[in-house]
Amino acid sequence: MSMLADEEQLLRSNIITIANTPITTTIYNVSLLIKLLLLLLLLLCQHFPGIYVVLDFIPNQTSKKHAWFVESNKADPGDKKNYYVWKAGSSLPNNWLTINGSEAWTNSSDRSAFYLHQLSPDLPDLNLYSRVVIDELNQILHYWISLGVDGFNIRHSGFMLEDSELNNDVQLNSNKPNPYDNMEHKNSFGLGSNMVLLKLWHHIIEDNQGQNGRSLMTGMDSWDRPIPSYRDQFGVTNFPHLSFCTVMNVDVNCDGSCMKNFVEENLKNVTIGKSPTWLLGSDTISRFSTRLGNYTKRSEVLTMIALLLPGSTVLYYGDELMMPDIGQADESSVSISQPWRTPMKWDNSSSSYGFSNATCSSVSSNDAMQVTEAVANGKSMLNFIKKLNKLRKADAFRLSSAADIRYGPDCSGTFSFVRGFDGVDCYLVIANLGSTESCSDFSSVSGGDKETATVKLVTPSAKSGYEEDTEVDTTNVKVKPNEGVVLSWKCGLYFE
Repeated sequence: MSMLADEEQLLRSNIITIANTPITTTIYNVSLLIKLLLLLLLLLCQHFPGIYVVLDFIPNQTSKKHAWFVESNKADPGDKKNYYVWKAGSSLPNNWLTINGSEAWTNSSDRSAFYLHQLSPDLPDLNLYSRVVIDELNQILHYWISLGVDGFNIRHSGFMLEDSELNNDVQLNSNKPNPYDNMEHKNSFGLGSNMVLLKLWHHIIEDNQGQNGRSLMTGMDSWDRPIPSYRDQFGVTNFPHLSFCTVMNVDVNCDGSCMKNFVEENLKNVTIGKSPTWLLGSDTISRFSTRLGNYTKRSEVLTMIALLLPGSTVLYYGDELMMPDIGQADESSVSISQPWRTPMKWDNSSSSYGFSNATCSSVSSNDAMQVTEAVANGKSMLNFIKKLNKLRKADAFRLSSAADIRYGPDCSGTFSFVRGFDGVDCYLVIANLGSTESCSDFSSVSGGDKETATVKLVTPSAKSGYEEDTEVDTTNVKVKPNEGVVLSWKCGLYFE
């Protein structure tokens, strides 16, 4: 409870996450401590505007220890017979795999049938074709809304419904390390019928807005794999409240042109009046640092882009320390299936790095900075993100929208864009994603003809020679590979 005792500390925080394992808890009866924390948050929300409580809603899986599955797994399952996806027989129903590449079916000797589990054998898939199951899930939403929560983050939405005939997925002609990635999951993931459920729950949220005046749907993740367009299914005016999170899953080969196409395509799909969300990391994919091969300079540039584009940015805890996935050498069970889920390294006071007084086998021995080091290091990713967040408070970023972004000239792998409008300071964000030094004339970019500008921010590892709060000639801006710089000037009358 001490985490929430200081109201001022709570208000200074952008987001507080309270998590509880889904392995042994039921959907209603979370642990007493978690419930007390949630109720305290809900109480605080009534007194402080701008504080919202958003819960994860995982509609497709429960623990196999859940009472529903315990009953459904019996030889005589009674009314829980069709709560999960079961298939009788002596052989695997099809070739579906879990996200980790193992078989997605487990044979139960108790029921003499196979049950489906696309994430893990410990997390069986609910049968969302069952009207009874859907009614149960609807009641769960109503229950938490009645307590005053502000919204739900629908997790793993791409896995909700699968092909009712259980047809095989398509084997691809590839040889990626994870067998799951060598298949086209057209029958087990991203079915268009998922939209029917999303629309149903969207309407439940809308119908209950009157209870507290601010219920909302948040993002819907899909494990970084494409699913049918939400906008096409919901329509412009009835689109879910937060645009689908976009994973910045670009690699070292994505140059300026590639990044521009990536950004344009995603901004194009943002519904009118909505805001995009750029997801750098989450608890469902490898850490940002690992996906980029622990390339610090590249991580800095992409972080700068994500935080200065229109919309919101989401990072996974530890991304601000450049934490990589835990290595197999650490001999942790965490590293087997979800190597990105490793405890935070607070300091070097013990083998557990301040995370716990106990011996923590799942704390990585990697060379990522501890929090205490990052705070003291002026060029750390942590302090760089703090600078970016401070810059985001400027009117050019705070008040402009996705429709206001203007792109700079294409030059030697450079991606650049302008944020701002008449009457405020304009900001030119330049990111060299190419392999050679870029040189470009930015004096005529949207925002008024300016031959000089002020350097506002430089990526920490940059060697291009720019210093913050100094003047630069905009007719000859040179930026080295995998470096970034932000320039500023007073927007003129020629902003187009």
